[in-house]
Formats: sequence, structure tokens, C-alpha cells
Amino acid sequence: LAVAVAVKDFEDEDVFIPAAVEYDPDAKPPMYKNRRFRMYGLLSCTLLIMLVACAMGLMAFQQEQEQKAAAQNVPSGPPTCERCSMGIEEQLELEVGSEKLNDPSTSEYLAKEWIIH
Repeated sequence: LAVAVAVKDFEDEDVFIPAAVEYDPDAKPPMYKNRRFRMYGLLSCTLLIMLVACAMGLMAFQQEQEQKAAAQNVPSGPPTCERCSMGIEEQLELEVGSEKLNDPSTSEYLAKEWIIH
């Protein structure tokens, strides 16, 4: 058998009743409180830090290699043209003479420079 008990009348209708709090079953927590979001965020930050560290290490290694290569390089000799070593000047000196070939104001000098260069 059930016994009925009288309910007390509340004079104040704005009284907080914990059992009467409304709950929305479709409500979702904010995105930043989601476990999956936190995990992927942490993984992406870790990956970003690793990429930056690797890039900095690679750049430091590359600079070190360049410095070593620069220290080992010896400058080459001055550039020379292939025609200068063929003996064209000597042959022209026999035909024209060295006075005209070495004077920049003569046409023979200009012709020699044009042939060689």
C-alpha cells in the first residue's frame, strides 16, 4: 500500500531546486574541452617544434659545411683565353712588328685584340 504525504507549500517561487535544473541532451561541450581536440593540438605542437628544431640543425650543419669548404678552397689563377696560348701574337709580330702591335692607337693593335678576344 502507498501512503500519500502532503507537500509543503513554498512561499517563495524563486527557490533553487537542484533536481529541477534543466538539461539539454543535444548540448555539446566547447571544442577546447574535447579530448580529441586536446590530443591533436598537443601532437601538432610537438610536430611543429620537432620540425623547427630539425630545420635549425640542418641550417647549422649546412653553414658549418660551407665554412669548411671555404677554408679548403684555394683561389684559381686568373682567367686566360685559349687563343692567347696558341701563339697568334708571335706570328703577328713576325709579320707586322712589335711596335705596331703594342701601340693601342694603331689599327694593327685593334685587329690583334679582335682576333684574340
